[in-house]
Amino acid sequence: MGVWTLDRLAGRFSSLINANQFGHNFYADYRLSYKPSTFDSWVETPRLDWHERIIKLDYATNKWWELEVNYYVVKPQSATYLVWGRRYIEAYNAAAGLTSSVIGLKGSSRLLDKAGMAVPVAKLGLNKVAPQDKAAAVRSYLKKHGGILALEIHDIPNITLPLSPNEHTDRYLMFNVGVEGGGLKLKAEQHLHVDVNTAQGTWTHEFSLDWRAQWATRGLTKEAPPANLVTPNAPMFSNGECW
Repeated sequence: MGVWTLDRLAGRFSSLINANQFGHNFYADYRLSYKPSTFDSWVETPRLDWHERIIKLDYATNKWWELEVNYYVVKPQSATYLVWGRRYIEAYNAAAGLTSSVIGLKGSSRLLDKAGMAVPVAKLGLNKVAPQDKAAAVRSYLKKHGGILALEIHDIPNITLPLSPNEHTDRYLMFNVGVEGGGLKLKAEQHLHVDVNTAQGTWTHEFSLDWRAQWATRGLTKEAPPANLVTPNAPMFSNGECW
């Protein structure tokens, strides 16, 4: 069988503060190489592993909650992960210079040859239209020649503005992402502290590519996290899309 290897996993971030959002852009750049089998047997990429740990301290209610979950498994149709399910389709689109049919799609997917150069669409087959044909063309190239999928996952962790009445919270968000089955992992952390009774310029707005936060829950009562954050949604992949 063919073999996938996660050769590179790098993170970067930028500030995101506007009238509606107080948070960050977080990018995880994956570089997955495929080595085909002598017997020409195809193997799918490892599944995305997107673990998040969230801790929220609510000083208005004197309560707090925490959760830890692989969100790609729980919410596979989230806008953040759509590009992963469409990785072969979007790799073809990128090679052909086409805009994705998914309006506002975040992240990207590109097909590179074994030397790290972009594979031209002529080597995949021109004028593919159906998503399943685009995906099949990229799989066929990798199956025959090997190569690299360069994927970018773009997450936008933020607190919605304007704040609700009496809102005063600390939120810690810790990422531990990679692919299932082991290999490289990327850690990142966001800390947001907001208080409707203070000026926005005094709020905490931090992001780092490691884990370093400390928090205290003394005087707060622990409660269950909101059900909508942990209730699984069944995957609903369309033609050409896959886990």
